[in-house]
Order: sequence, then C-alpha cells, then structure tokens
Amino acid sequence: MRIYILPIMILVLLLGCGDSTNDTPLQLPGFFLLEGSASLQSGDQTRDCHIDFIVELAGETLRTDTFVEYVGTMGGGAGRQVLNSDGSGFALNGDAFSEIRARVTFPDHVIIEATNLPPGPTHTPPSFFEELTHFEGLLGPAELISGEWLCAPFFTDLGGFADETLFADGLWFTETISN
Repeated sequence: MRIYILPIMILVLLLGCGDSTNDTPLQLPGFFLLEGSASLQSGDQTRDCHIDFIVELAGETLRTDTFVEYVGTMGGGAGRQVLNSDGSGFALNGDAFSEIRARVTFPDHVIIEATNLPPGPTHTPPSFFEELTHFEGLLGPAELISGEWLCAPFFTDLGGFADETLFADGLWFTETISN
C-alpha cells in the first residue's frame, strides 16, 4: 500500500508547486492615440472638453513578473469650451507635448504620466492642464486602454466669461496606430 501512496503524494506536490510567474505578457502598443471627451450641462451653460494625443513608447525601462515600465513621449491637442445657451462664450484649445512614463501592473492597471513638466502653480482642486498630466486606466483586449478623466476648469475669467467652478466627468480610451 505504501508504494502507491508515495508516488501520488509526489505528484500532488509537483502539481501544487506550479510556477507563480505571470504567463500573460504585460505589454502596451508602441504607438497609439489617446482620445477623450467630457461634457456638462449646468443651468444655461454647456462645458465640452476634448483630448487628442498621440503616444509613442520608446521602450521598456523595467520589467518584472507583475510590472512593466516604459518611457516615451505624448503630444497633441486638448481643449475646453464654455458656451451659454445663446452661443456666446469661449473656447480654449492648446497643444501639449511631454516626455512620459507608462506603467502596467498585472493584471490590467495602467498609469501614463508626464515626467518633464516645468514647475508651476498647482490648484486645489486641479486645473485643466494638471488633469492632462496623469491618466489611470485599465488594459483591455487588443491592448486597448480606457479610463475616466476629469475636465477641470481653466480658473480664468475672459471678458466676463468665468471658468472657475464646474468640472465635467469624461472618459478616455486608446486606439493602436500601425507603424
């Protein structure tokens, strides 16, 4: 009877000691669009925001079984408009460019953040441009990433058109660009 028990115990131990490493590779595409939008209607005003960035990852800087870090660049346009019901208001659009760090943590958490921004004033709550420096999302099928975005005010008053209080919740997503 002991002859059968020993091989079965060894087999159970071998099966129970499987490799604990991640079999699913953590990988982001090297070149992708990051697009987002947000909108808010409040009283007789509408706030609309957009993000249209291109992200290019230069390569990995660190890889473990549960974590991958990349460096690269991100640039493009972003804007916010505040319009009254009669169509009056203002729109501010700007171009942005930054070196970035992108991190993927197993199984699907992604952070993309600007790394070389000049020092400047910070707001509490954050301003429109501060919200464009940090994106957190989830990695889904086909290397697509998506997350939530807060379109914050510019904290400015342009000729009587103030943009200091209303925030618009929005979504962002990526789309892989073929090289």
